[in-house]
Amino acid sequence: MSEYSWSSSQGETPSWGSRWKGAPIGEGPDGKVLYSCVEMEPMNDAEEPFEVCIGDSVEIFADADEASKLPKLPDGSDRVYVLKVTKLWEGPWQGAKDAKCFEGEWFYTLWDTVILTEVKGRARLPTVGKGFEPLDLRQVFKADPNEDLWEQTCEVAVIKRVVRVLHVTPGNPAPDIGSCDYWWALTHSRRFHTFQDHDHRPTMAQENRALNSVEIYSGCGGFSFVAQRSELGSVEVRHAVDIFEDALSTFKVNHPSTHVHLMHVDEFLFVCQKLRQLRRKHLERPNCDPNGGNRQEHETQYQGCITSVKVGHPPTKEWVPGEGGNTLDQLPEDLTEENSWLMFEYSSWPGSSEQGRCWLKESTVPLRALVAFLKGVVKHGTFPSPRELANSPGDVDLICGGPPCQGISCQNYVAKTEDILEDERNKQIIVFLKAVMVFKPSFVLLENVLATFEKHREDGLYMKFAIATLLSMGYQTRLGVVSSDDQGVPEARRRFFLWAAKSGAEALPPFPRPVFHSIRRWDVGPCRMDCAVYTEEDNRGGPKGIKLFPPLVVGDALSDLPPVTNYCFADAMDYKLPPQRPYQLWMRRKPPTWEPSLEERARAADWLMESGKDRALALLTGNVGLGERERLATLGDLVMGRTCQPEAFEGRQVQCANEEATPSAQRQFELWSRAFRRGQLYRLGKFVELELERDAHARESGRPCPLRDHLPIKLRSVEYDRVMAVPKSSEGVDGPDFRSMRGVVMHRNGNW
Repeated sequence: MSEYSWSSSQGETPSWGSRWKGAPIGEGPDGKVLYSCVEMEPMNDAEEPFEVCIGDSVEIFADADEASKLPKLPDGSDRVYVLKVTKLWEGPWQGAKDAKCFEGEWFYTLWDTVILTEVKGRARLPTVGKGFEPLDLRQVFKADPNEDLWEQTCEVAVIKRVVRVLHVTPGNPAPDIGSCDYWWALTHSRRFHTFQDHDHRPTMAQENRALNSVEIYSGCGGFSFVAQRSELGSVEVRHAVDIFEDALSTFKVNHPSTHVHLMHVDEFLFVCQKLRQLRRKHLERPNCDPNGGNRQEHETQYQGCITSVKVGHPPTKEWVPGEGGNTLDQLPEDLTEENSWLMFEYSSWPGSSEQGRCWLKESTVPLRALVAFLKGVVKHGTFPSPRELANSPGDVDLICGGPPCQGISCQNYVAKTEDILEDERNKQIIVFLKAVMVFKPSFVLLENVLATFEKHREDGLYMKFAIATLLSMGYQTRLGVVSSDDQGVPEARRRFFLWAAKSGAEALPPFPRPVFHSIRRWDVGPCRMDCAVYTEEDNRGGPKGIKLFPPLVVGDALSDLPPVTNYCFADAMDYKLPPQRPYQLWMRRKPPTWEPSLEERARAADWLMESGKDRALALLTGNVGLGERERLATLGDLVMGRTCQPEAFEGRQVQCANEEATPSAQRQFELWSRAFRRGQLYRLGKFVELELERDAHARESGRPCPLRDHLPIKLRSVEYDRVMAVPKSSEGVDGPDFRSMRGVVMHRNGNW
């Protein structure tokens, strides 16, 4: 032990003696005597005493009771906290007359933040792999001073050691290994689990700025609503990526200037990267011939052009071109130059027939045609160019999208609860983050279901992995739960939204404040409440100076719409009533001047849907020679058997009934089922004929109808009967649904 006389703290937390260095520097309130330095007893006799002065950063032990409630660290080490000492004093504290205490500014380690994942009582951080930069365990985050997360006063006896903590300007790389124990550039707040630049003015923030957006997993354009324009700036959706052709056709109608890409996101990234390499090779390399060089073997008096590009894959057992499209499990796990390549659609000049077109690899396509195609990509922005460096110019300022949620949704009763990122259905989150890594946009907006942050889904690993990966790539992040009814939609649907903004360059966007009262209360768990975007007035009914509109209900959206049947074919109708409510006025508003008019959208929709209508009308008029019942049965079969899935449910009932029936009963049941199906076909055929005739009369009149796409999903007869069996009212909080049907019960496992 040292020759000094040490005073020690009594308690369960590791502690040892200490003594003040130097004379007091002042006196604080409540009789506290202020000091500038304290000398600490070493942990063992082999070490020397060490000094802790104001301005030093230290590690301190966690309280024993608190540490026992926390998950154990992977290496079994003790949990410590990091803070910067701002005040040293001696005085009364927690019953002690002359306690030696200190106060400081607290830092979060990675183990103290939301990205910590607890599995079976052990703490771990999301594994950032797949080509992403790993997390730096030296990184800490300054705690938001407005949050009272820990006691701001501690006894000096809990100090473990003095550490070196460096402040790095946001956007700069991490310091070298060995130059510090910890480093920080961001602050952390548990409100929205925010990681944000500390007291730093963004270098790229400016008014009247245009952002170019890429929407992946676009569907028909849910995120495209961010394409707004104001005096503060604008967002232009330049590219949309999806694998469903009908959805992209709808997207193109509403956003004609957007380039739509019918391919997987993996393939889209591969195409963009390969085209960037070809541009560098043929257009940007010094001394290259912009006309295509002298590849004479392909340049013998040809005339042709490239009209399209796609990704080719080697034929495998799983990969069957032309059968069912490129489903996720058919793609190689990682697209590389060994298992994928570019294929160019080449046609002779001018416009050839289908027979004159073929798909060629890059090595066989005529070079001048390839160069002309690359120039067109640059001129028209057909594909965005990946950003070479984080601060270099790029074609993408914002990436937004919601990866498919089938593998994580609460509606999936067989979803994995461990190793969820190894589930093929959840790997699109990795692809989404690869898109961020490739394009390095200024902003990222990710949407997904609440289950991505659930405790029983590997402690929310899905969303925590996204946050950790974005932090490792140099982004600020903010996670929030937004309720659709708060924002003026007559539907209570809640989703997680993750904002990310480039650290050091951009300001992290806030979430929109609620505008309407929510019918449902925010009574979710504490972890979600930290993310909930709500107001005190909205949640507890107490006025907080924010005026909210009354909640919207289904009647606001539907009361002016005409009734439709399950077999409606007419997508152009008249409204039943003039606008009765403000929401209906809003829905009938004219689009902004920079978007297609309602008339232009209607013409495009009619053109896209014409083939389907003509097929149904041809069936109606082509069966004139049949008797009425046969003709109606044919139309009913169109709905029940040809355009929809067969009645598998009814088939199972027939099979089960026949297993234990007598031969006589089987024959009677078979006759009854045939008669029943004929009756069903006849009934459906009547509905279909009536709706087709209505649509034909509407088209013959030539009068434009303002209401479009007011069509229900076509249900099979058994599904239709189930829907009609749902009661009109229910005692449940959320209203009636399938659980309110007579005879439906819930089993112990939660299935209905």
